Amino acid sequence: QGEKFTVYGNQIILSAGAVASPQLLMLSGIGPADQLTSLGIDVVKDNPGVGANLRDHPIMSALWTVKEGHIQDPGAPRTQVAARYTATGSEIRNDMKLSFNSFAIADSRIEDRLSESSQSHHADINTPIGVKISVSLQLAESVGHLRLVSSDINEQPELNFNYYSTEFDLERGREGMRKAINLGESNHFSDIISQRLQPTDVDLSNDHKLDDWILRNATTGQHISGTCKMGPDSDELAVVNQFGDVRGTTNLKVIDASIMPDCIRANTNATTMMIAERMIDLI
Repeated sequence: QGEKFTVYGNQIILSAGAVASPQLLMLSGIGPADQLTSLGIDVVKDNPGVGANLRDHPIMSALWTVKEGHIQDPGAPRTQVAARYTATGSEIRNDMKLSFNSFAIADSRIEDRLSESSQSHHADINTPIGVKISVSLQLAESVGHLRLVSSDINEQPELNFNYYSTEFDLERGREGMRKAINLGESNHFSDIISQRLQPTDVDLSNDHKLDDWILRNATTGQHISGTCKMGPDSDELAVVNQFGDVRGTTNLKVIDASIMPDCIRANTNATTMMIAERMIDLI
C-alpha cells in the first residue's frame, strides 16, 4: 500500500469508460492545457476535446400509484416494453422512447406525496408500489462536459450533462411527457392507475412550468459517451482517429464508449462491445 511503480508496454489500450478514460488521459497530461495547468498537471499534449462532447440519454418519468388490489410482482423485470417514435417536426427518426416500468420508493419528494397508510403498507424500498412511463431523449442536441476537479485520481471528476439546454430538446421533452401522461391515463390503464404523483397538473399547465419541471427532474439514462470522440484531424475536439489512436501520441489507444462521436439511439452496451471487436481487428 502506498507503493509507486511504473509499468511499460509496447502499446497501451485505455478502456476505462466514458468517465474514467478522459479522467486518466487528463491526469496523464493529455487534455485541455488550461485546465491541466490550473491543477498543476504537466501538459504532455494539449487536446481540448478530452472530456468535452459529453453525451447521454436524459430520462424523466411520470409516476402513478396503482389501485388497491392490483398486485405487482417484485421479482418481475421492471422494464418489459417500450415504444419508439419520431418527435413532431424532427428529422431524426426514432429520436424518442417511452418505457413502461414499475417503481419503488426512491425519492423523498415522491414519498411525501403518498398517504401515511400507503407508506406503511409499502415500507420495503424494493417493493414496487406504482407504475411509471419514462421519457428518454435518444439523440439530444444538448452537449455536456467532464472536467477534473483535482489531480488526485480518487476524486470524482465534475460531470455537467447540460440536459435540455436547447429549445429543440425542450420541445421534444414536453411532447414526450404529455404523450406519456395521455397514454398512462387512457382507458387502457384505467383498471390499474390510481393517482398521478408527478408531474402535477400545475407542472403540466403551461410550457414554461413544464420546462421548469423537466430541468429539475431529467437525469442520466446511464449511457454516458462521447468524451474522447473519434473524428478527423480537422476536428479540434476529436481525441482519437478511426483506429482509436490518441492524437499527438504514439502507441496509445482509447477503446470504449467515450470514442463515440454521438450517443446512439439505443442502449450503448452492444455498440461498445462491437467497437472493441472492430478495433481489435485493426490492431
